[in-house]
Amino acid sequence: MDDRSEINLARRAGIVAAASAVDMVVNFPLWIVAKRISAGLPLPATRDMYKGSGHLYLAMGPMTVVEDGSTTVVDRALDNLTSLSKPMALAWASTASGLAGALLIGAQVEAIITRAHSLGGSVGEASGAAYRAGGIRALLMPHGLCMIAAREVRGSSESAPKRARRYCSPMHFPGPRVNPTCGTLRR
Repeated sequence: MDDRSEINLARRAGIVAAASAVDMVVNFPLWIVAKRISAGLPLPATRDMYKGSGHLYLAMGPMTVVEDGSTTVVDRALDNLTSLSKPMALAWASTASGLAGALLIGAQVEAIITRAHSLGGSVGEASGAAYRAGGIRALLMPHGLCMIAAREVRGSSESAPKRARRYCSPMHFPGPRVNPTCGTLRR
């Protein structure tokens, strides 16, 4: 049974919202500093430390829906089309959900927040500037889209075999551990 079904949807949403808020308070300033340094910008002023954090927080709702839905769809497809164990199927479904979340929502929000910091304006001003520079395409397919997606897939797929090994007994992996998608796994 999928552990997610043991908690009702409203409670699950509340848990995710609270955890996301704590994550935003703690990690967002670190993320902004890293983004600014990688873009060659100076450290942000204190007033700019959380610029875009509300937008990212609000984007987490739709992103969670996309990722949760993607996980469910891919997991069911893998159950029907392959003989992967349930933990391995969930691990690979989570990889697909990271890709979906990044391509459909995450990259766009990240690009606008980064642009707001580089222009020194608000997120709204950055959205307008992106639209004027490249139209709707610039908003939906920002520079760095593929790299952001690759970052999400790489992070998920590297941990997928580790998660699968942690939740599967050795009988699921007789002899050399082989994964049909990525080759031989090490013990």
